[in-house]
Amino acid sequence: MIAKFKKTKKDNSSKDLSFYIILTIFCVLMVSLLTYANLKLSARRKELNLRLQKLTAEVQELEQKKKELEEKILKSHSQEYLERIAREKLGFKKPGEEVVVIKKENEEEEEKERKKWWEWLKFWEK
Repeated sequence: MIAKFKKTKKDNSSKDLSFYIILTIFCVLMVSLLTYANLKLSARRKELNLRLQKLTAEVQELEQKKKELEEKILKSHSQEYLERIAREKLGFKKPGEEVVVIKKENEEEEEKERKKWWEWLKFWEK
């Protein structure tokens, strides 16, 4: 009976050893998976922080443009602004004023070229 007792103790120790080996492998795998997940999350966090910085800069830029546009809107209601736009864009003038338009040479050549194409198109419409 003593011999039998020793055999069972040996079998238990080999089972215990295999259990510890499996447990160690499992723990190593879990630590590896958690480390991988942490690295992946860290990379994603860096990417999102960079994107946040870009978007914050874009928001500041758009807010600045908004302020400039609001200022232009306020200026556009003034009589001076309306008068300047009427003169520059629409070619209006005050009574007694003379308007002088200076054309560049390139503009004259482009205008002649446009007229040629327009005449050519009119020819084909008939």
